Amino acid sequence: PRDSQLVFEAGATQGNLRNYPEAIEYLDRSIELAPDQCIAYGYKSKAYLLWNVDTERARATLDECPKSNSLIVHARVFQQILSKDYQGALETIANYPRDVIAEQSDYIPKKIAEGMVRFYMKDSKEAARCFESGLQILENTIKERPDDYRVRAALGLTHAYLGNKEGAISEAQVVTRIIPISKDAIMGPIRAIDVSQIYAISGEMDLALDILEKLLSIPCELSVSLLKADPAWDNLRDHPRFKELLSKKTVGSHA
Repeated sequence: PRDSQLVFEAGATQGNLRNYPEAIEYLDRSIELAPDQCIAYGYKSKAYLLWNVDTERARATLDECPKSNSLIVHARVFQQILSKDYQGALETIANYPRDVIAEQSDYIPKKIAEGMVRFYMKDSKEAARCFESGLQILENTIKERPDDYRVRAALGLTHAYLGNKEGAISEAQVVTRIIPISKDAIMGPIRAIDVSQIYAISGEMDLALDILEKLLSIPCELSVSLLKADPAWDNLRDHPRFKELLSKKTVGSHA
């Protein structure tokens, strides 16, 4: 009962099941047992965003974390994007001391993160410059770690944002082969979200929607509420299948 990691895992599991109030309750208990950790704060922030895109509670949760690491920085940038606080997101990225925001589930060069924010700001010229700069980092890294699905996913997204459809789809297929949902019930869906975004940005709407329909039928870190708010899915906004998808209730008692 005093194991903060075990309680955290229960909270993370409830989050994947889309039982967000229960997830937050467990994560609060984990934080109470080990207040100097970072991971429970990050997951609690994500739970608020997945549940009902409560960006204020998400921000307050991250502010309560007594220290920062790549997971907290990644969570804060995501919260700021959903809040449309793009300038704040750029400042958070700029203040991170390393060239790559890397954690267990993501590997994002700062320039790629900046490019995404500037893309949402409709600053296409500066966004492209950032993507080109970050692309070099990813291509060099992939030579050393060809099976790192985090790097592959980031590379596919970068190609997609740059309009290199062939390269983007190729990387999406590699990611799906390396870490399918059937192989990993946690990381597989996380990477499938990336793959769906790659297809959506590249104009392959039906392929993107096929994946989203699958993801919303299984436990994972995706919700209808988040799909409605996240600008990453703007290419799909007018698609009839996407509109129908947003009208459905997903698995989990509090979806």
